[in-house]
Amino acid sequence: MPEPTRVGAKRRALLAPLASWSKPGLCSTSGEAQATRDKLTEHFRQVDAGEAGKLYLDPRLAEDADNLVLAVLEPAQLAAKRNLGLQPPPPQVFVYFDQQLMKAAACINEDVVAFYDGALHIVLGRPDLQQSVTHEYAHHALFSSGVVGPAWAQEGIAMNLAGETWWREPARLQALLQAPFSSEQMEELIPYKLRADQAVGFYVQAALTVQCVLRLRGWSLQQLTDTLRAGSSGEAISYELGELGQSSFLSDCASQAAAR
Repeated sequence: MPEPTRVGAKRRALLAPLASWSKPGLCSTSGEAQATRDKLTEHFRQVDAGEAGKLYLDPRLAEDADNLVLAVLEPAQLAAKRNLGLQPPPPQVFVYFDQQLMKAAACINEDVVAFYDGALHIVLGRPDLQQSVTHEYAHHALFSSGVVGPAWAQEGIAMNLAGETWWREPARLQALLQAPFSSEQMEELIPYKLRADQAVGFYVQAALTVQCVLRLRGWSLQQLTDTLRAGSSGEAISYELGELGQSSFLSDCASQAAAR
């Protein structure tokens, strides 16, 4: 596969490496995952919630589980509309009783607690459920609007929208500066599929990059989203963020993040 090309301060990143992001279970070859998904669809309780989405509920969940899911979906939808300017079509949401069954239907690392593959996949009852739903709904909104990549923006925007702050811990920032991902890796990798410790580093760098771009440009999340959508085509995305190529970008951003 050819490398992404760089023209001046503009980057052109190919979207082919992100293709499995929209395949069942994030699997590169989707046959087995699709078979498992079909089995889940057959046995899970289905609830058509109209504009809120279609829910597929693990039969082990309580009868009122759909109400709990709808209660966290609504704030996620409002956040996407308010902060990204996006109102995507109603999502499909697979709701699991535990992580074990969720992972059995996907090609993801052992620490993943929620993911998006064209549908939202969540585990009910977790203390971070609202953050997880908002994060995955952000992916749904971005993908539905044509913003597939770069991967750093997918994750950084989702983390920002969900209000995640864990990545700002000084130890995590320091670990990132010692072994950062390359620009190409940040454009092409799907963190759900990385080894768990690598995924953490990717998330930290993605969140840091988005926060720093917003600060340096004086942009809102919607302005960043609109800029990326404008540069998206069927096969690639072109964007001009010259600051990402500066040697001190990550270290300066980490210093700012640690001070907040």
